[in-house]
Amino acid sequence: MALPPALRMLFPALMLSPCLLLADSSIPQIEPHSSINTASLYQQSSTSSLAIIRQSQSHNANAIINQQHSHHSDANLHQTRSHHSGARISQDHTDGATGNVQQNQSPSSRADIEQSNGSNIDASIAQYGSGNDALIAQSHMDSRASIEQHSTLRDIEGSAATILQSAGNSSGKIIQFGVGNHATVHQF
Repeated sequence: MALPPALRMLFPALMLSPCLLLADSSIPQIEPHSSINTASLYQQSSTSSLAIIRQSQSHNANAIINQQHSHHSDANLHQTRSHHSGARISQDHTDGATGNVQQNQSPSSRADIEQSNGSNIDASIAQYGSGNDALIAQSHMDSRASIEQHSTLRDIEGSAATILQSAGNSSGKIIQFGVGNHATVHQF
């Protein structure tokens, strides 16, 4: 069933495939340079699903991707020049899942990836800017996690990174550049 033209103009995302939905603050449909920019995606019971959210030039931007009961799911969040922003990926009961968060020129931001009840899962967070927080929590076998944080040497406010892995055959890696950083990896 096709949507009426008026609804297509109001909800252009509904015209995309059910497995792909883009939210980009740099296009005219969402006001760029906004002070509050929130985007969220939810995908359930799908195969080979892809979710992408891109936000730029925002203050207090928030992005959430939630994928459940899916196979080969891929979730990507990109925030650029969006200070004090938050990004969260939650993948539950997903096999072959990948979660990726990248925050460029986004100081004082937070990124969380939670992957539970799945196997063969990957998570990565890259943050460029000072005063950032990153958390990856994985609770199943064959998990891989990496966090990379870059801050300038002149900033004394470092970043914090935490990886929690509660199942066997997992690997966690944290790389930090700058001063005043904190890193923790818990594998149990």
